[in-house]
Amino acid sequence: MAVSREGFGLLTDALSGLAAESSAGRIAFVLEGGYDLPALRNGVREVLDRLSRPAALLPDPAVSEETRRELEPCFQVFRSYWDL
Repeated sequence: MAVSREGFGLLTDALSGLAAESSAGRIAFVLEGGYDLPALRNGVREVLDRLSRPAALLPDPAVSEETRRELEPCFQVFRSYWDL
């Protein structure tokens, strides 16, 4: 996977927006990998930079209906454990 530093930031913003809508902003990130240490460092740094911004500075991530439909099976599973 070839994701740029900015790409990791955009993914973080989108996931943070989904978390704000569906789980009161709660989100967990898991670090995996280590095959390309400079890329790993840059990606982690960008994620942490984005997560440390005040919410007012975050862009409003638009989530398409197609994405919502694709995520719905996951939400159904999660709803049996958490109030989404």
